[in-house]
Amino acid sequence: MYSISHHHALFDKYSLSTDTSFTMPTIGTVVSVKKDGSPASYFEDDKWNFNDLFNTKGATESDYIINFHSQKHNPELLLELKQRAYWLIWGGKGSLLEVEGAGTFRKIDSIINALNNFNPLLRIFKGTSINRFRYLSNEIVFSQIIESLKGVGERVIVEKLDVLSVLTQVNPQFPKHQRFTIPYQDGQTARTIAKKIAGKGRGHHPAVIPAIYEQFLSRTVNEVESAYLEFLNGRDIYADVDSEYQSLLVDLDISAEIEALYQELMTDVDIQERANKNTCSEEDIRDDFMKKAQEAVEITYRNQAYQSVLEVYKTNNPLIDVKEYAKCNGIKEKEAVVKFRISDYLDIRYTPDEMDEVYNLLNPIVAERLNPIKANDKGELFWRFTTHSLRRTFAHFVVGHGLVSLASLKHQFKHINLSMTAIYASHSEVLTLMGIQNPAAIKKDIEEQENEQHREYMKDIIEHPEEQSGGYIKAFEGDGVITSSEFDELVATTKGKSKSTGFGTCFAGELCRMNHLFESSKCVGRDCENLNVNKKEAENWVRRRNGCIAKIEKMKEMNFFNKSSLATQLTDIRAAEKVMSDHGIEFEKYQVGA
Repeated sequence: MYSISHHHALFDKYSLSTDTSFTMPTIGTVVSVKKDGSPASYFEDDKWNFNDLFNTKGATESDYIINFHSQKHNPELLLELKQRAYWLIWGGKGSLLEVEGAGTFRKIDSIINALNNFNPLLRIFKGTSINRFRYLSNEIVFSQIIESLKGVGERVIVEKLDVLSVLTQVNPQFPKHQRFTIPYQDGQTARTIAKKIAGKGRGHHPAVIPAIYEQFLSRTVNEVESAYLEFLNGRDIYADVDSEYQSLLVDLDISAEIEALYQELMTDVDIQERANKNTCSEEDIRDDFMKKAQEAVEITYRNQAYQSVLEVYKTNNPLIDVKEYAKCNGIKEKEAVVKFRISDYLDIRYTPDEMDEVYNLLNPIVAERLNPIKANDKGELFWRFTTHSLRRTFAHFVVGHGLVSLASLKHQFKHINLSMTAIYASHSEVLTLMGIQNPAAIKKDIEEQENEQHREYMKDIIEHPEEQSGGYIKAFEGDGVITSSEFDELVATTKGKSKSTGFGTCFAGELCRMNHLFESSKCVGRDCENLNVNKKEAENWVRRRNGCIAKIEKMKEMNFFNKSSLATQLTDIRAAEKVMSDHGIEFEKYQVGA
């Protein structure tokens, strides 16, 4: 008999017969026992504990517990999983499976580990109508399992699909209409699928969502600028480098080096031929080579001066040394290390209500160890960055939007083969990048037209404040009464700061907190004090929303979802709905649906 224990008497008592009577366990069925034969766990329990009987070597208790996490499952599908697990553990010989080959014992710890690893795979069907294992025989349903495994390590994929195969081996304990098979295509196996869809290592780092990434870019620029100023500590590095360079010239005679380099450059140069080719004198050619030699030597010594100044600046600088940073700020070295980490130091807030939708779209499955959403000591959620998640985010969006090819990204990332690069991005939709260059002949006319449009825009704000939305109009002071001279001054002071995309106008200029990374859909939700949306721009949002919805519906129709594009479309749709709400335009909130 194939046993999971050396306690053969207990196995004989609780193991199932090999007939096909389809006797289903009930909620009170004993699923694990103690050494004295008394019940340890029942079928209805969310955890089945096998420690008392089988944990004989002091192993970790969790190794001998099956945790079903019922609240995360479709209840009917979980019921069948528990039934199959029960028969897998207590099944007898003959028609039931042989886990490790003929003549061997079934190991309970291996079965428990397999079921615990497989359990999360079925959670994708929570809230769906997939409530029986027989539905997994359908190629479309099975493809959802495959999709959920994309990017996971190859070994993990093989293990999970192998467990699914094992569960088919208890089919004889079910009526024929409840049995299932894995719909592998010709030649497909768990390993061939794993090789095709697997990522490397233990899974991917999540892609940073746009709402977080834009803040990261702005904050990083500001932090780098601030750190640079702190590093200088009031010193003028350019003046110091020039002073050091002049000191080097006093101590050195570089004319000999210039002459030596000049002679080297002139080697094998036919001066007369070059002069004729360039329609200039031979003296001009000699002067040009002498100038090149002089510049090259001067650059060498300027670089030397720069390095010397930099070494002085770095001495005891708190931004260079963690110990010095801790000392200067009166904190422990461990605290200083934390401050130097990019996720905690930036402390960019994560708002579930605003961000969960796009986050779950771009990152449907994220291992807990890679979860970027953390809570600080106040319980506030923030996004913890890792360098690899930023690398992945860059690849995800530039490839996902068709800005670069996988081949060029492979070269940039120094990947060995293209398949390593392919895991970074979904299928790409190619976006046409259009640039408009203004011919010099019509530049003046265009500028005049832009000035007139801006004047009309500001007039609309003054005369129809009720038709505006965004933080700019909310922060606008006054009662709407303004003199001609005051209006002219307003037009003049705002013209250089304004920037429009047709869906909103930003008046921040160079003072924008986003360093003028202006994309209206990102600014709408925060009611940025620099953003204004007038009636015409609001109508543009309506059309933009309709276009985004049409693209999503087309993707649904084709059963082809580009996640990069879908995230962008959803972000724009939510921004459009915010604008429409502010302008009293009726709409029904769009849901992507199944």
